[in-house]
Amino acid sequence: MGGNLLAAIEAKRKPDPARFLFGRIRHVGAVTARDLVKAFGTVEHVADVATRAADDPEARGELEASTASAGRREALIDFFAEEHNRVAWDDLLSQVQPVSVRQRTARLAVSGQTLVFTGSRRR
Repeated sequence: MGGNLLAAIEAKRKPDPARFLFGRIRHVGAVTARDLVKAFGTVEHVADVATRAADDPEARGELEASTASAGRREALIDFFAEEHNRVAWDDLLSQVQPVSVRQRTARLAVSGQTLVFTGSRRR
């Protein structure tokens, strides 16, 4: 039984990165978190860009290109502008390692082609 418990604990040390963001930053929803992780690849990179975005127009531009709402971007920037939030974030990341996202593009027989569906449905 102890082995199962330890295995379950270890499995939770590699959380889904979008859920990790969504669960920690107020006003950053599940969709925004997913978009951020897709855009930046890791939660560490999201944190780095959001931290720099408070003072760096280039980082702010990167963030603007990756999220839909100005309010959500500001919530993210505000979160990382707070020293106690960054300390808590770093402490948490010392215990867990959210998996990175790698964008995969599959090459299919229909890749690059336009599909058109026409006709009617018969019963």
